This record gives sequence, C-alpha cells and structure tokens, in this order.
Amino acid sequence: MQAGYNFRTNSAANTSIINYFRGSLLYDRKTKYAGYFSRPGMGRSGMIVYSFLDYNGNGKKDPTEPKVNGLKFSLPGGSKDWNENDTSFIIRNLEPYYKYIITVDKNSFDEIAWRLNKSIIQVHLIPNQFTPIAIPIEVLGEVSGTVRLLYGDQSKPLERVLIEMVNLKNEVVVKTLSDEMGFYNYLGLPPGIYTVRVNAAQIGYLFKAIFVHIAIYDFPATQPEYTSFFGLR
Repeated sequence: MQAGYNFRTNSAANTSIINYFRGSLLYDRKTKYAGYFSRPGMGRSGMIVYSFLDYNGNGKKDPTEPKVNGLKFSLPGGSKDWNENDTSFIIRNLEPYYKYIITVDKNSFDEIAWRLNKSIIQVHLIPNQFTPIAIPIEVLGEVSGTVRLLYGDQSKPLERVLIEMVNLKNEVVVKTLSDEMGFYNYLGLPPGIYTVRVNAAQIGYLFKAIFVHIAIYDFPATQPEYTSFFGLR
C-alpha cells in the first residue's frame, strides 16, 4: 500500500492538497487472513494452499482433520505469504482464468506414516477471490507383532509364518512373513478396519492346535502402530 499527497499553491494564493492512496487491501473470511499489496488488486486472483491429515481417506478436509505444517511446493508467478496461525500459504496477484500448476514435494514431511499421493495439482482461478487448495495427506497404519511356538511354560520364535491383514470384505490386502526372531512388521495400511491373522492353510499343515490372538485395527488412530501376539501349539 502506498500513500502520499501533493501540495499546490497558485498565483492567487489558493492552496490545494491532494491525498492519494494506491494498492489493495486483502481479506479472507475463512482463514481470517488480512493483508495489503502495493499494487491494485481489482480483477486479480489468489489462492490459499494448505495440507491436512486425511484420516478417512476421502480426499476432503473434514472438521476433525487437522492442518499440518511443513508442506513444500512450487508455483510459477504470484506473491506468497505464510499464515503461521492457520499453517497455510496465501498467494496473491495471480492471473484469473489462467491454469496454474502446483508442484508438490512428496518428501515434505519427515513422518514416514504420512504420504502425499498428489505431486501435480492444476488450478483454475476466479477473479477477486481466494481459491482454497486443500492438499490431503494419507495417514498410513503400521502393524507389528511376534509369532512364537508354545510348549508348556516355554516358547520360541517361529520364522516364515505367513501373516495376513484382512479388510471388512474378508479380502486379504497384505501378506507378510515373520523373521528369524518371530517378528513381523508392515507399514502402509490405508485407513480402514482390519483383522490380523495367521494364514489358515499354513496353520492347518504345521500345527494340530492353535491359540491365536485376533486383533481388529481401526486406522487411523492417535498412534497408528499396533502390536499383536500369535501363539501356536
């Protein structure tokens, strides 16, 4: 925003003062962003870019899904401001009706359970308003546990036991094997409810009787990591 004045006096001793202002005031009601720009903003466009944890995997920000800090992206043109209170980027002075391309850095976050599926986002802007661009972060679940052979009061780890993660449609979505210590781990389950079990055919072939802890995992949760124990006799 620029302001100034002109002070003039003519031959008849008449004095005139002219004040002038140039620029634009910007305000977005949803994010409470308020700012100013030295150039006129009438007819120009803007966007508000932010990322959020997409707990239910629907690609839309729901009221219970928080925004997160750390998103990295590039966009040709415009002037970018950072709204610390809202963890969002305000980009102004953009051309309306122009197709902009946002390039998202998929390595923006250090959290390995967070995944950005979109790296290229196309945006068409409308004049005289901010267009919200919500970038979803998929929250992945991690399951780990052990498989042990029980005999009396003792036990030993079992390796190469096939562990299955099954969804509500009774479909096996993931298979993994236990290692030499009987430990298994999988990171990458999308949001949903799962049953973790030992492969039934393998159990029937190797063991006469079983004691299996069957667990239901509902992702996401506050801490998307769970441990289960399978005891085989």
